[in-house]
Amino acid sequence: GYSLNISAETTINTYMGNSMMEDHNDEWVEDGPDYRLEKGDLLFISDELRTRFDQIHNYGYTDDKQKSFFILAQEFKEAADRVVESLETFTPSFNYYPTSPILYLYRHYLELHLKHLLNEVNKKLGNPPTDYNHKIHYYWQKLKPTLIEILQPASFEASEIEAVEECIMEFADIDPESMSFRYPFDKKGQPLLLDKPRLQNIKY
Repeated sequence: GYSLNISAETTINTYMGNSMMEDHNDEWVEDGPDYRLEKGDLLFISDELRTRFDQIHNYGYTDDKQKSFFILAQEFKEAADRVVESLETFTPSFNYYPTSPILYLYRHYLELHLKHLLNEVNKKLGNPPTDYNHKIHYYWQKLKPTLIEILQPASFEASEIEAVEECIMEFADIDPESMSFRYPFDKKGQPLLLDKPRLQNIKY
């Protein structure tokens, strides 16, 4: 079991923050302890107590977490939900707001969940494994016909599937390959969110 060395993480954040503020020629006001990185410091440290706790509660990277996208998908959603909940008491630092990180977490949850569903369908029907990529519309296009066949939906179920598809395609239009919420521009230097919604209203 490993836990994050908070002192080292805080030192990195403080250094990166100082560098950023120097770039913007703004005044830097530092709060909290003055952590300093020293040679030999580790970000991830072995923790026997944490190991036992993880084993008891199945938090470690074991069993189903090594075999399935499902649990990891749920963990990304849980992280996103908690960040969104924290916004009720959140005060932005400078001009920073966690919209892109939150949307990335939700998008990655969606991608992993679609991969999980498609894997389960392939196993059930004896289909060969699907090639992996980051295109959520690709997974949905492969999954949708099977869902319709298995569910044999009534009219309200069919409309629900169409509603799900609209949401997936909306995400895919904004971030087709899991790049738009992680980087400011693509490999050709073109802005990734140019002419896209401002994406500020993240709580529904």
